[in-house]
Amino acid sequence: MKQVVHTNQDIVWTSEAAPEYKIDPDLEKLLNSDGLETENLSSDMIQHLPKNMRRYMKKVPGIDVLVIPTKRRDAQMLATTWQDELLRGQNISVKFEPASKTKLSVYVNRKEHLPKVVRWLARKHEAVHLQPQEKFSLLEADVLSDVLFTYWVGQRNLPNVTYLWEKGLDGEGEIVGAGDTGIDHNNCAFHDPQRPVPFNKIDTKHRKIAGYWTVGDAKDLVDGHGTPIQFQLMIRNSCCWKSCR
Repeated sequence: MKQVVHTNQDIVWTSEAAPEYKIDPDLEKLLNSDGLETENLSSDMIQHLPKNMRRYMKKVPGIDVLVIPTKRRDAQMLATTWQDELLRGQNISVKFEPASKTKLSVYVNRKEHLPKVVRWLARKHEAVHLQPQEKFSLLEADVLSDVLFTYWVGQRNLPNVTYLWEKGLDGEGEIVGAGDTGIDHNNCAFHDPQRPVPFNKIDTKHRKIAGYWTVGDAKDLVDGHGTPIQFQLMIRNSCCWKSCR
């Protein structure tokens, strides 16, 4: 990149971005507001979430830092170094998790430390942009209304008429195939902490996903159609978090 810039005759001057320009406006707005605490889920919902998703339930919102790695300092090394520097130099406990080769997810234990951590990171030349993480939210109410609407379809649309279930046709042990916008495989309904998602192959030992054939990417859209629909296909008795298990 440096060589491209230096050899381009149309570029006459370059400089590192000032720290304040690296902070996303939404993150700046968050830091200047009193609303640092996020809405928590009920304890019943939280206890049924996989461990790797419970961090979203923390009251202090996480941030994402886009970085420029080098041969000497990749994202993992930056995470380790910055985490140690903040703890030793600032006495601030922060958890850095490399989300990709160019992005670090940052979690601060105490909300009063978040503004200081953001300003500290903005002064690092490896950090090029800081932004708030996507809020974790539930579409449970929307899914529940859909389930209640379609609950009796295929069973004469009459409440409490379950002639298919009475004949043993309740879907247990069946593998359902679907083509849709994708699945959020980190959702508690599909997550398996013991086995990876079987992309483009079959693995009947995975807790919920026997096979995931990808087209374009391996994720669902924001507010996508695929995740809630596949969730409805496999839940039992009611739309509740315990049925995710």
